[in-house]
Amino acid sequence: YVFKKYYRVHVALSAAEGWEILRNNNIKVVISDQRMPKMTGVQFLEKAAREFPYVYRIVLTGYTDVKDIIDAINKGKIFQFIRKPWNSDEVKVIIDNAIKLYDLASENRKLIKSLRESNNQLEDINRSLEGKVKKRTEEIEIKNKELELHRNNLEGLVKKRTHELEIAKKKAE
Repeated sequence: YVFKKYYRVHVALSAAEGWEILRNNNIKVVISDQRMPKMTGVQFLEKAAREFPYVYRIVLTGYTDVKDIIDAINKGKIFQFIRKPWNSDEVKVIIDNAIKLYDLASENRKLIKSLRESNNQLEDINRSLEGKVKKRTEEIEIKNKELELHRNNLEGLVKKRTHELEIAKKKAE
């Protein structure tokens, strides 16, 4: 409740309530206690990591066992493990950093998506241009063959006419 003046805070008293909040809201940061009814914080965050991979996860607890910390890091892929008693200013900095990282990662995903779409469009344009170039090249090759035939025909006519002129010149001489 300390942070309600800074953030939109949702409070869940059970894992089931937490899932409802995650499913129905755009959540950037989840803070979970290690001790919860029916499920540990690590189990909750492990499931959250699978279903909501972009949400930053924080464990806030007075119960600290090295195994639980390691499980929280490895299974729950937590951003931060905070032990009680905690300082609200320090926790606010951690939350602010998590939100900034979430926003940066979200913007990066949008940019990557946009770049992929642009790349696909460029590939389509490139394929279209390659097709047009191929078609135009074929047309030019056909015209070149026609011109070659026409040139050969003209050369033949010139030779024939030259021969006729040589014969006429000899007769005239």
